[in-house]
Amino acid sequence: MTHDEMIAVIQAHKDGKRIEAIHSGFREWIPCENPKWNFSCVDYRIAREPRKCWVRWNKETGRPELFYAHELPSTQGWQLVTEQL
Repeated sequence: MTHDEMIAVIQAHKDGKRIEAIHSGFREWIPCENPKWNFSCVDYRIAREPRKCWVRWNKETGRPELFYAHELPSTQGWQLVTEQL
């Protein structure tokens, strides 16, 4: 990690954001509640937030329609779906 990346992840942790870590030689990022900041053998990142979108089924095609916005002008038939991480 670069110095700027280290500073950014530490600042994010200070600001209350979730942090993930991966140890050298491993493939999976794991949640890191109380990091010990060992930058020599561990990489850190800010955990990504789950994506959200509005979904409804198109009655004519039988396929889902997606709407990517925080608010809908009309909620008829739309459901807000949050990605599972």
